[in-house]
Amino acid sequence: MHDFISDKDLPELIDKTRHTDKESFKHILSLFSGMLHGILRSCGATADEYDDLYQEAQVGLYKAVMTYNREHSSFSTYAYICVQSSVLSFMRKTRSRGNIPTGLISSMSADLKGSVMSFITPETKLLDKESISLIVKKIGNSLSPFERKVLFLYLADKSYLEIAKELGKNKKSVDNAIQRIRKKLRYMPE
Repeated sequence: MHDFISDKDLPELIDKTRHTDKESFKHILSLFSGMLHGILRSCGATADEYDDLYQEAQVGLYKAVMTYNREHSSFSTYAYICVQSSVLSFMRKTRSRGNIPTGLISSMSADLKGSVMSFITPETKLLDKESISLIVKKIGNSLSPFERKVLFLYLADKSYLEIAKELGKNKKSVDNAIQRIRKKLRYMPE
């Protein structure tokens, strides 16, 4: 593979990575390392947290490569959202153990909208809106009313305990609902 990799090479690199070519993923990682570091800087990661968060960011990028669908959005937009989500999930887990201040996650979530918008072109914006509408409709049709409420609150960065209190349920009911949601979303047809 040559030293300089352009965006034109990206679809081929994605396909090769999906077929277990480790070198191709290394090239994708080098193309997007600036984005990964930018996401971590936006969350104010300390030197102690940085290595763990960078690994989570790499996992998010790998998931993006493995699940990307060219028909729905640009890879940059999709990768940014996947990486951001992986880092936020890791931070939520760590926060639940009391290690990361809540403010970092809130500011990072608020930063997501502005940062992703810089990757979106007018052409992909329309396609993304249509894709999001279809996804929301599919999700809405597959979840129960309780599961929809739990998902909405979970996406609003509420903890299981906060969701349980708000809905008047116990924490285990919320956990069970989130597990059902994950299962349904995992097997939802494209």
